[in-house]
Amino acid sequence: AGSALVIRDADGVAWERKAPAEPVRVHDFEAALAKEGELLVRWKASGEPVESWLQWSTDGETWHALATGLTGSAAQLAPQQLPSGKILVRLVAHDGFFSAVSEPVEIRLPERAPQVAILHPKDKHTYSPKQLLRLWGSAADGQGHPVDSEQAVWLLDGIEIGSGLDTWATLEPGEHKLTLLLRSKAGYSEASISVVIKGPR
Repeated sequence: AGSALVIRDADGVAWERKAPAEPVRVHDFEAALAKEGELLVRWKASGEPVESWLQWSTDGETWHALATGLTGSAAQLAPQQLPSGKILVRLVAHDGFFSAVSEPVEIRLPERAPQVAILHPKDKHTYSPKQLLRLWGSAADGQGHPVDSEQAVWLLDGIEIGSGLDTWATLEPGEHKLTLLLRSKAGYSEASISVVIKGPR
């Protein structure tokens, strides 16, 4: 491990920070879900922690970022920032030289409707009439896993014109609202764009 961080210039040492005598340690890490769906976390750290990160995992081996740049000894995360289902949460504190990892805490988060996005066609883009247009979308559940494409339907001005996340359609001339709708046990999600087909109506 390093013993100091030093910046030098022509005159010598311009800035220096030495490693702390004792590495940072994390104690009493707690995580709980509030009634409104926020994740509340609290912890104690000894040593000289600079900042902390929150991480989550489903298997205890692969960890994903949940929040970074945390200071102090508590944090509150909005439901929109959280995955869904049963996860493990842990805290990583570091002092610029050493890192300390808390024991993970198991949390069961409410199931959340999938997130959807329209990849093609492009929003507010103009296409030729009678052109076979690719309708292509993506969807993932609250833990980032792909969602069954059979649950997806495409609506043109509120009327169903296709199903699945990757299909094709021919649109009539005019300006249309194209919507990708995804139904799941946790609810439904949608994404909409505007598409213009040039030519007489």
